[in-house]
Amino acid sequence: MHCYRISLLKKTEDLKLYSDLYVNNGGDQAVPLDWMERSKVFGIYHGSQMVGGYVECCPPIRSTKDVPDEIRQALLEKHCGNLQNVQENAAFWIKRNAKDKVFLQAFVWATIVWRSVFCTRCSYTLGVANRKGISNLYKFFCGKVIYQAPSKLIPGETYHVFLWSKTQLLSVGGKILLRLVRARLSRLRGSFNLHHPSPK
Repeated sequence: MHCYRISLLKKTEDLKLYSDLYVNNGGDQAVPLDWMERSKVFGIYHGSQMVGGYVECCPPIRSTKDVPDEIRQALLEKHCGNLQNVQENAAFWIKRNAKDKVFLQAFVWATIVWRSVFCTRCSYTLGVANRKGISNLYKFFCGKVIYQAPSKLIPGETYHVFLWSKTQLLSVGGKILLRLVRARLSRLRGSFNLHHPSPK
């Protein structure tokens, strides 16, 4: 049974736990406490255990910190109009050994899509990736690359800044549903084959 819930984290001990879990589950570096305190940090829970989450911040800070200072503001204004019209969803993570990673990932992404489209005034959302696997995931989810350069965090990787409009995020919602249907059908086929083996 996949019973996940989302919680806005405010207590310092919860924010520190979030940062630790982010690093322990593949995050590139610890999440700065001062940045979390002026952002909205959402933890995803299964029962009493935090199994994923992400951070909302407007205007974006973490996602664009490796964009050169002299072009950062112009880049965002070119694509988003002004800095108050764009937020970032950063420090995204899910538990590595989650029993059903597809459903957990889908829940986190569905939460991001819902809040970004219906719960914020920003027309655009930013995300960043320093690993090829994350970049490919963001491209699959309709992200538009607005900046890329060699990663300062991971040698040999590429730093990408992705942009989504609200319309593009709605397309993400459709892809999430498609992935869930395919995962469910695959599981049902596997269960059927297990209980009804083909005659030899």
